Amino acid sequence: MLHRVLRLDPIYIGTLVERAGRFIVRVRLSGELVLAHNTNTGRLLDLLIPGRRVILTPIESRLKYRLIGVEDSSPSCFYIVDIVTQSRVFEKSVELDLIPYFNGCRIVKRNPLVSRSRLDYVLRCNSREVFVEIKSAVMRGSRGEAMYPDCETERGRRHIRLLTKLASEGLLTYLVFISAMCSVTCFKPNSEGDRVVPRLIAEAVEKGVKVKSVSTYMDVNGDIYLDNPDVPMCLDFRVSI
Repeated sequence: MLHRVLRLDPIYIGTLVERAGRFIVRVRLSGELVLAHNTNTGRLLDLLIPGRRVILTPIESRLKYRLIGVEDSSPSCFYIVDIVTQSRVFEKSVELDLIPYFNGCRIVKRNPLVSRSRLDYVLRCNSREVFVEIKSAVMRGSRGEAMYPDCETERGRRHIRLLTKLASEGLLTYLVFISAMCSVTCFKPNSEGDRVVPRLIAEAVEKGVKVKSVSTYMDVNGDIYLDNPDVPMCLDFRVSI
């Protein structure tokens, strides 16, 4: 069932001109060229295409705007590329008990330091601590799959290895992919982006890490929806593990 979890206001709709740097995009907004902060460090080659409509939100910084969404192939439907907004969607969905496997859970710590690495969350579920790492999946496959990653990620490898270690020690761990696009069919690790990550995810599953994906997207009005709280793994990946 579709749930609206957030509304961003105000928002501004512009047209992407170019990616001007790893963390900066240039956007035409109301006839003027402005720079906006891009929090997503992926390559985003299939998203940051000149001419696409984008959604910005104002921020109090030198750049004045942050890139939130990029228009999907469906009219008035936007990928959520902003990592901050993806985290807010996850947190609000947990708070509202919209994710079945986290029903009754509450976030008790953000960015906990674990074995000299920062994970995203510690949840408390029925008096038990649960360690959660979320990852942004905004690459679409040819069959509507949401995929991660779109480039090599040493940080991603490190987090998956850490979750696997914690799980092997008997702790409850989740790796949750935020499939932030419309009409997601399934989730699949992308071996062309990072050849090591799919193997690490398979090993994590074997050791007891719960690997999940939630799909979410944004409309032209700034409304953000949780579309599917439990996106299935793509069959070809499940067979391979």
